[in-house]
Amino acid sequence: MTRTSAGEFINTNNVVNVSASTTAASGTIGGVAGTSGDTDVYVSNQTNGWAFFTFADVAANLPTATVSNGIPVPPGTVRVFSLPGTAQIVSVILAAGATSGNVGFVRGLGI
Repeated sequence: MTRTSAGEFINTNNVVNVSASTTAASGTIGGVAGTSGDTDVYVSNQTNGWAFFTFADVAANLPTATVSNGIPVPPGTVRVFSLPGTAQIVSVILAAGATSGNVGFVRGLGI
């Protein structure tokens, strides 16, 4: 378990890490999708560069992440976002100059 910046605990065993680089990569959001209550998504940028992500309900609807269309997450930080409960897939890219690393995603209620 890990405590979030809001003081809540999150089960980090459910985190899905996407191996990110300056080329877009995709992956899933850990946890159970499809419920309207699980709209909070914990994003952990474990890299040395800014990460940018996009999300969708299915791969066919997923826009490829770029630094201009993605939601930004600073390097070495954790952020919590409210996304639609149906969001289950992400695309991630790192800003130029960053080295590759993991960006973790997990959903939950009130994380």
